[in-house]
Amino acid sequence: GMMRRLARARAGRGWRTTRASGIAAQALAAYLQAHPADLSSPTRASAKFNGAALFDGAVGNGAFSPGVTLHVTGAQLRAGENDLALTREGGGTLYWAWSAHANVPSPGPLSTDTRLAVKREFLHASRTADRRGRPRWLVTPVSDKDPIRVGEAVLVRLTLEAKQALDHMMLEDPKPAGFEIEQVLPDGADRPWDTAAEARDDRAVFFIGSVDEGATVIEYLIRPELSGTFTALPTSAGPMYDPGLRVRSSEQKLQVVAKP
Repeated sequence: GMMRRLARARAGRGWRTTRASGIAAQALAAYLQAHPADLSSPTRASAKFNGAALFDGAVGNGAFSPGVTLHVTGAQLRAGENDLALTREGGGTLYWAWSAHANVPSPGPLSTDTRLAVKREFLHASRTADRRGRPRWLVTPVSDKDPIRVGEAVLVRLTLEAKQALDHMMLEDPKPAGFEIEQVLPDGADRPWDTAAEARDDRAVFFIGSVDEGATVIEYLIRPELSGTFTALPTSAGPMYDPGLRVRSSEQKLQVVAKP
């Protein structure tokens, strides 16, 4: 009963914070100490999906054994209900878990959660300084009459709109083809004081300790290296420990022209 209660208390695939998940791990350890029989596993098990055999054989010895990984392809799914049947032989507990992955056409499903929204802008940027010599960025909108040019500095502005304060936020912004990430934390750009960032091969990732209710802005720099028309896939944002809250921006087309 305690294990079922802990499972129901999850938000999405996990708990809200590592503090909550740490308490859950301690509770499970205490449960297994009081019920050592649950550490043993059945001698054999079988699995069927929609009546078709997936597995029939020996399983690992104990709850912490590597276990068996089974795969169901998209062709095996059917419209409406699908049935997974598990049987066991011998004593002990048969532990199992299910996860599903799917590729969907870009830009994918629209975000319907009203607690959070994310918007992205691409802006021409030129470096300047304030009266104390600190770096600042002057920005102007990108338009058909004033397109992005190869080699120029482009400022990406990500704006979060939160209905309430949120903790441990993560933003992932895919890098458009033909562009490179110049700086993820440039001097003079706007961002919360507790922002950390990583420039990865295919995206810029930002981690923010907390955001207040209202608008929060994160800015970084990219540089176009090729001329042409490119697609910027949607930005995604949400709390790291609340996978049930994940929102996305719109997809954008970027026109890059050669230097004059």
